[in-house]
Amino acid sequence: MVLTPPPKVNPITVLQTKYEELDNGLRGWLAKHESSLPVVAITSSIKGAAVGGIAGGFMGILFRNNASSVLPPYSCRRLNYQGMVSFQKSQQALRCGPLIQARNFAMMNAINTGMYSVLERIRGKEDVQGSMVAGFCGGVMLSIVSSGMGGPKMATEAVKSGIFYALVQGGVYQLLGGPKFFSQPPVEKKKS
Repeated sequence: MVLTPPPKVNPITVLQTKYEELDNGLRGWLAKHESSLPVVAITSSIKGAAVGGIAGGFMGILFRNNASSVLPPYSCRRLNYQGMVSFQKSQQALRCGPLIQARNFAMMNAINTGMYSVLERIRGKEDVQGSMVAGFCGGVMLSIVSSGMGGPKMATEAVKSGIFYALVQGGVYQLLGGPKFFSQPPVEKKKS
């Protein structure tokens, strides 16, 4: 009797497969039940939060040791954003540990995907305007969450971050080919 070692399995492939199964099951359930707008918003936001949290955690792990050589040191506990521009604030948000980044990315992605799903459902189509509005809302939420809800210039900084993320989201949407890249097939959807 010859014992063969078990085949090597790539954990990322396993996670990706499980994610696709969950995503397909969720989409099937939503299509089957023709869910209401709140159900679509909640389920897409939860999915977005999970994806954003995982991505943020990985980024926190990757940049935890490398950030000190590129970016100046600071304390993640007492962030002072007075007089800082949004780009500098985003850099500080990226230099915190994996849990802080997971929280920030989860919140931003939850708002982004939830808003995009709601707009798609209300308007009946996927387009760059919906993508940019969702990006704006996600950028504003990232700014608010990462700033610790304080500072006299928080509103203006949140709007600046929202505009930046809206432009990035719109640019990515256009660069990748719009709805034909993000969803297959039909672009026009029936209104509910």
